[in-house]
Amino acid sequence: MHTKLFFSSWLISFLFAGPVCAQNSDSLSFSKFLKVVKKSHPLVSQADLLMDMADAKLMAARGGFDPSIDWKYQSKEYTGTSYYDKNYGSVRIPLHFGADIEAGYETANGAYLDPEITQGTVSYAGLQIPLLKGLLFDQRRAALKQAKIGKTQNEQERRLALNDVVFDASISYWQWAESAQQVEIILEYYELASRRQQLVNTLFRNGDRSAADTLEVYVQLQQLELMLNEARMKNYNYSVLLASHLWSDTMVDSLLGNTFRPVQPTAKDLVAWQSRLLTGQALETNPLLRLYQTKIEALDVEKRYKSQALWPTLNLKTRLLSNDVFRYSGLDRFYFQQNYNIGIEFKMPLFFREGRGMLEYTKLKIRQTTLDRDFKSRYLGNKISAGANEVVMTAAQLEVIKSAYQNTEKLYRYEVVRFEQGESSIFMVNGRENKVLETKLKELELTYKLIKSCLKQLHLKGEMADI
Repeated sequence: MHTKLFFSSWLISFLFAGPVCAQNSDSLSFSKFLKVVKKSHPLVSQADLLMDMADAKLMAARGGFDPSIDWKYQSKEYTGTSYYDKNYGSVRIPLHFGADIEAGYETANGAYLDPEITQGTVSYAGLQIPLLKGLLFDQRRAALKQAKIGKTQNEQERRLALNDVVFDASISYWQWAESAQQVEIILEYYELASRRQQLVNTLFRNGDRSAADTLEVYVQLQQLELMLNEARMKNYNYSVLLASHLWSDTMVDSLLGNTFRPVQPTAKDLVAWQSRLLTGQALETNPLLRLYQTKIEALDVEKRYKSQALWPTLNLKTRLLSNDVFRYSGLDRFYFQQNYNIGIEFKMPLFFREGRGMLEYTKLKIRQTTLDRDFKSRYLGNKISAGANEVVMTAAQLEVIKSAYQNTEKLYRYEVVRFEQGESSIFMVNGRENKVLETKLKELELTYKLIKSCLKQLHLKGEMADI
């Protein structure tokens, strides 16, 4: 009689029990979530701007080699007298080895011209070249080289920014997924306890169970209700945190309105996460270490440029002249000997203290950046090794807890059968149930801990941007 009553009550309560999850909910998978984050997150857009900024700097540096046109006109007339009328035009073409080619014309007329200025029109083509300081390397070549390095540097900064954004968003997603599954698990056991309470109350009214049993199931139900409320609060808070990564009002409303449900990870997903770590890139490709390397390369360029300050300045400027506009005829050795102007400039500081000081300062910056890189490399290496050990140990613990859950569930089912047969108490059933729930929640915790550990490894390696 007792067994028939138990099964009939259980069947009725099961048929009228509400579903665990809303039927109109939509799945928000991890890949879909990251796709939205990468597309609309403002920090991702800000990181993308780094490449545009690098292109702008590179364009500006290349502008140092752009040809230029120069024109100047001066005239003075006073009390009917033409003092001077001067017209200058030139084209300058910078070369990539420090010299400049220039060509132009000068037209000058008037009663009060400077004696060194030739009356009429004179055209010229010439060369301006540094013979010492600036011959092997100069500011515009240094700027161009640093701009090219800066483009690589900005790419690494972009990857670092994207690495951080995707990591934070990923952790938030799996926290939300874990809390959602925790609510489902506790709700399942809460409904079981509720149905058991109905059964025990019915048995008590029939005189088959004591009042203590009804109190026992009620206390169990209260404890599960507290756990369920706490889990729901945690799930809502994680939903709010997850919404901060979504810059779509529609998706945020759906998330906070419990329309979205996470896609829970499968055993294949866990294997895939661990396999990804084995196929990861070497530590040297970490964007943080590559960023330090590009900084060192840029400082090496600066060092090469600053070393030019230890050279004396010796500049040569020479022009071939013609008395007509861009027309040279009958060029021979006498022409070159008689139709030119030449200028030589020499300058040298006596102690080179400025040049030596700036060069030494740059060397110290290189040393400082190298030490920073070496420290970060050692730090990341140690963190990655510790993280790999955490992944291995967590995976092993997960296998143990899965086996423990299966065994505790069997004991729980045996205890329920004994209770149905009148050989056990509700106290023992509740104890077994609590242990099963505890083990199941521990399995859930280790499952998501394994995923988060894998994410931390990918973040340390700088590979979050690629998932």
